[in-house]
Amino acid sequence: MPSPVPAIQPDDSLSDSAALALLNQRIDFFAVLQEVDAELNHALELNSVLQIALHAAQIVSRAQSGCIALLDDNGEVTLSRGFGGYTELPLLPEIGVPARALRQASAEYVPDVSLDAEYAAVIPSTRAQMVLPLLAHHKIIGLLNMETDAPDDFTPQVFEFTSLLAARSASATENARLYEQSQRQLGELQRLYHELSALEQLKTDMIRVVAHDVRSPLAIIYSYMDLLNQDLEPYMTEHHRNAVRTIRKSVGRIDRMSADILAVERLETDTSLPEDIVALGMVLQTAVDEHYDECRDKNQQLTLSIPSDPVYVTGDQGQLREAINNLLDNAIKYTPERGRISARLLITEGYGQIEIEDNGFGVPDGEQARLFEPFSRIKMSEARGIEGNGLGLYLVRKIVARHRGDLVWNSVYKVGSIFGFRIPLYQ
Repeated sequence: MPSPVPAIQPDDSLSDSAALALLNQRIDFFAVLQEVDAELNHALELNSVLQIALHAAQIVSRAQSGCIALLDDNGEVTLSRGFGGYTELPLLPEIGVPARALRQASAEYVPDVSLDAEYAAVIPSTRAQMVLPLLAHHKIIGLLNMETDAPDDFTPQVFEFTSLLAARSASATENARLYEQSQRQLGELQRLYHELSALEQLKTDMIRVVAHDVRSPLAIIYSYMDLLNQDLEPYMTEHHRNAVRTIRKSVGRIDRMSADILAVERLETDTSLPEDIVALGMVLQTAVDEHYDECRDKNQQLTLSIPSDPVYVTGDQGQLREAINNLLDNAIKYTPERGRISARLLITEGYGQIEIEDNGFGVPDGEQARLFEPFSRIKMSEARGIEGNGLGLYLVRKIVARHRGDLVWNSVYKVGSIFGFRIPLYQ
């Protein structure tokens, strides 16, 4: 680190007039420093900071030539601002007083360059030189170089105040460089954001178009498949019937995926809050009734518990029913045969709370963080062969958020799960 510049001690041998002149000089110097501080504090653009600093150094030192040179990313000292003989030079010399100041990381005051063995002339008329490293965050970021052909101008007092000015300029210069860097990074981030937004919109539009357009041919496939099934029934073997069932099941999966994608798209584009008054118990009752046949096919026990009095919430009945259906679908799929599934509606602290509990496979700890992400599928041996597109719980999360509610869930691997949500009661 550069050694501190020693303060100039009063000289008892000075006459009163000389002492007064020295005092007035110091007052003038401090006034300049105060003015420079004010200007630097309001300057963020690097060129302005360098211009202010160099102009102030020229006033304080009365130098005939000088420059500010900054270190680039490769550690090379490049001239940034100069006056006198330094207006055309691209670089400071790699030898001489500037090189020594960098090498020793200390300010250099040379009142007579003819007595300095390392001095390397750039301006032929130079008789005295001051080189001050610009130090910011314990790192040299550049040099302030002042030269004069009138050596009496570079007094110890001038060196002291030029050193103070260099310290203030270094901090302002580093701040300006960081500001310009942050502005460049901000511009790049904004450009990337606009590109990403455009790609995201393109992806959304493509998904919506594909999901919407694919439903029309699916309806045709359904119709002709039913027609062929009816016409060919007398001639079909059990193998043929299994093939038809597989086709119908696969078409149903595509239809369901299309419906889910369109539902996600609607939820992401609709920012309004639902305003209907919904009887939450009736919605749960309807959803459970629609799933009894599926549970019976797997010999599962499905029970329902709702309060005797109606439970009203503000919401969208269709979306709430869709959320409950997704929770019931998952419970049935991830619960083995002869398992138990319980659907219930509770009232808790001003909320209506839906819970779907099962004694199924549960979710391993390592998979739980991804449960509500789009297209997320549970990776475990028990889930092999279970169909799904990974949008069910994501849809539930979006619907609950639109209703200003919260998800309620807990899952223990090989024990069972509770998945549900709570939304505010109608006031």
